[in-house]
Amino acid sequence: MSHARAGWAVLATLLAASPAAATQAELFGPSIKSASMGGASGALEDGAHPLTTNSAGLGLLRHDAFHLQYLGGHVFLSEVDGVVRRDGSDEVMPKVTVQPHVFAIGFAKMLGPWVTAAAHVQLPVPWIYFHETKDPWVPYSMRYQNRVARGMGTAGLSVRLPVRGAPKIGGVLLDDALQGGLWLGFGLSVRPRGIINVDLDIIGIEGDPPQVEATLNDVDLAARYVIRPQVSALLDFGTFDKRLEGLRLGASWSPASRTEISPIALDVEVINLAALNGLFGLVELIKAEVFLGLTDMFDPHQVRISMALDRPRFAIEADAQVNLWSQLAASYGQVVTGLNGEQGSLSIDFGGESGPDVYEAVSGRVLDDNPFHDTVDANLGVELRPPGWAIAGKPDPLELRVRFGVRWQQSAVSASPGASGLLDGHNLGGGFGLGVLLPVKPGTLLTGPVTIDWGLQVQRLFPVDLPKTDAGLGDVIVPVQYASDARWPGGWVVASGLSAGLSF
Repeated sequence: MSHARAGWAVLATLLAASPAAATQAELFGPSIKSASMGGASGALEDGAHPLTTNSAGLGLLRHDAFHLQYLGGHVFLSEVDGVVRRDGSDEVMPKVTVQPHVFAIGFAKMLGPWVTAAAHVQLPVPWIYFHETKDPWVPYSMRYQNRVARGMGTAGLSVRLPVRGAPKIGGVLLDDALQGGLWLGFGLSVRPRGIINVDLDIIGIEGDPPQVEATLNDVDLAARYVIRPQVSALLDFGTFDKRLEGLRLGASWSPASRTEISPIALDVEVINLAALNGLFGLVELIKAEVFLGLTDMFDPHQVRISMALDRPRFAIEADAQVNLWSQLAASYGQVVTGLNGEQGSLSIDFGGESGPDVYEAVSGRVLDDNPFHDTVDANLGVELRPPGWAIAGKPDPLELRVRFGVRWQQSAVSASPGASGLLDGHNLGGGFGLGVLLPVKPGTLLTGPVTIDWGLQVQRLFPVDLPKTDAGLGDVIVPVQYASDARWPGGWVVASGLSAGLSF
């Protein structure tokens, strides 16, 4: 039985509204305000941005809101030590595909005192989604190769429950009814179908019996629709005692989300068609190595707990989020038709009258068992609100906000002695930012201040050892050679941005 040794080169442009845990929200925080507070978000008022972390937080808005923001940055990854390519290439490892450059637009509308609806979209530039060629057995960063370039779109609402009764019913006053608050939130993210085009050329036959040597050309892969829900709740303890107004507890839950990748068709440019037709008539199985990072298409099952204290002169929030990365199957690079790794098939059309031939397809190399493990992310942010400055002709003062925070993200990848190039060190980050609230003239369309926010976040990616062993690698021949003391020194990530918001 013959087999084709295949290398898959992937270049995708995917117009996508991705699940809520991806891109800027995952790596830095959903907003410029959040980024400057170490990624803390969800239990403080922040326009439409809470959709990505705790949609119930939309209920904290006091006005309809519109915002536009930009976040840009640079990823500095140190080159791995003790790893060289077997082909003599001096390619940098790991490399960064794209740098963070993300535009976001959001709109929130109060539908009375009980319901607030919002929509939020984040689009990276220059590509909506970009996936560059990579071999998963060559060291590369799990988070900073392609996940940073994922688009994101979410819609949802927050519903306030009348815990203290409905106003004007049974003698309940409006101020009493709106004391504190208990909100339930729901958000929904959708990723449309995308096509990934790959190339294959058959380059010859050799050996006895003959073997097919091939690289892939013109393969269409389908990324199917994914819908990811989020449910959340937010409780202000002022509901029970007015002295506790501003002390809040929030919780949100999102299930795991993965995009199935399955082959559609394989078009082959054939050399010596007559000889190959007879050979392929005996083939029952094609071994295909798919160099498409499943981590780029996967969002883990997540639970987030937030606690905040919101006072006139300061606010502080602490978040903890559990990410169940262990649910990501270890069949990295496998051509599958289902979530549990069932083998897929490739359809090869030689242009004959009989139509395309269909072959089963499985991966040629697999990862070690359980390379991914569950993680906990922790964020702590503070906002200081000094007294404002009165401005002639304006009923409200000019106000300044000073923000800072820290964050900790655990590595999602275990050090592997086998054929895995995944890199994901622990991440320690810090943020700082400023916000300005500009008062508006009475009688204008705007009912609240114009807000301008600036934020900066710096992350340190911790080193990772690469303990490759002959026993771990077994018979697998990887395209790189590891020294016994191979390691990745880690790196740095710097991101900064501006945001402008209107209240009306």
